[in-house]
Amino acid sequence: MEQKVCLHCNKELIGRADKKFCDKQCRNDYNNTQNVTTNNYIRKVNRIIKKNRNILEELTPKRQIH
Repeated sequence: MEQKVCLHCNKELIGRADKKFCDKQCRNDYNNTQNVTTNNYIRKVNRIIKKNRNILEELTPKRQIH
């Protein structure tokens, strides 16, 4: 039978047949490294949107509610 290893640290896995990680920390670290480029892109886009929103707020006249 083929030995399964953790996708993050390559330790031998013991337990369920469909197990992919040896513990929660390895699972979290693996997923964080997989998503880092996506997360950085989203942060960059959010920064641009926030900057644009602030510029528009400064240029838009304030409405007075009667």
